[in-house]
Amino acid sequence: HLASPGVYIMSTIPGNYYGTSSGTSMAAPYVAGAAIQMKVVRPGLLGYQIKSLVMSTSQAYSQLLSKVYTGARVDSTTAITEASLVSLSL
Repeated sequence: HLASPGVYIMSTIPGNYYGTSSGTSMAAPYVAGAAIQMKVVRPGLLGYQIKSLVMSTSQAYSQLLSKVYTGARVDSTTAITEASLVSLSL
């Protein structure tokens, strides 16, 4: 539904080294990491709430309009900040 940084991402590589990689294998963990941080700041968040926050805080980029559904890229800082402000009611 949205894009994520996935080019020249620093990661570990075999042999106890660091290197850069690109592609969905780098982009997906970026979004997953943002979701986990959202749970850290607000443990009661449910999956659909996390998805909603990630989608609603994403940043639009005209270059993505025909490439991803929302035409936007994840904004992890804003998503995590907004998660910390969510009021959970039981």
